[in-house]
Amino acid sequence: MAATVAPPPRWQVDGRIERDDEWFRIDGRLRPVGADSRTVFLPSGSKGIFLPGQYQFITTDGQRVEADLDRDQPGVPDGWGQQAVDSEGVKWQLGVRSPDCFSTAVVDRIELWLPTEDGVVPLVLARDLHMPLGIAPPPWGETVNGARLRIAMPRATWKRGEQLRFYYQAESTQPGKRVFRTEHRREPPCCQVLIDGTVVRIFSGGVSTGILYDFPFQGVTRLAYNLSLSPGRHALVFTVTGDGGSHTNARGEKIPRFEGTLVSNAVEFEMAE
Repeated sequence: MAATVAPPPRWQVDGRIERDDEWFRIDGRLRPVGADSRTVFLPSGSKGIFLPGQYQFITTDGQRVEADLDRDQPGVPDGWGQQAVDSEGVKWQLGVRSPDCFSTAVVDRIELWLPTEDGVVPLVLARDLHMPLGIAPPPWGETVNGARLRIAMPRATWKRGEQLRFYYQAESTQPGKRVFRTEHRREPPCCQVLIDGTVVRIFSGGVSTGILYDFPFQGVTRLAYNLSLSPGRHALVFTVTGDGGSHTNARGEKIPRFEGTLVSNAVEFEMAE
């Protein structure tokens, strides 16, 4: 029986990957191999700041984890088109992160499944990374009515003018399915952020009113830019309030909704001079 010979690679990727808080920042260049030009899908009119495709983390135990993309960075497009890439290649920059912010897995490599004229082509962007996939899991806040909440910031020191952000995760400690929901027009709000005991304004994220969350759930919260925090140490706490009752799903089953206020662990951070 003849041995199967793998086809020669038709694309080459060069570049570097650096860790930037919770993000893996990719700065690379894609080139065709064995031809003067090949076609890929790129943002319409772009010079390749954003390279489309499915980005995946492969952990040291062989798990594949689909990456979240940094949609806030400049250059992320709304439309695509076929473009020819010559021997000079096309440069791209992108941030990817774990969808599970507190994952304890270790990343071995990052792959990109790239749509090209040859179909979807798998490319290895980096090998032997041995980096933690998520940020270090913090301790949980106090358990209330069989549920608990925790938060962590991606770094401990922030500069004036930077937008503070943190990640949160809530879970139920009771057996069986439970959900979380807050009614509209609730007072006080369903989620609050306190810095040194004072409520501060949320810019985006948090827990939305009227949305049904299945335990466990997690997300990112960004605070307002104009907080005017003094240099030095500060402490941040996050609270979320569920209004109780029950939810009837499409099968007619009544699912209990969490009732009470969850208070996270306190996270200390520093504002630089």
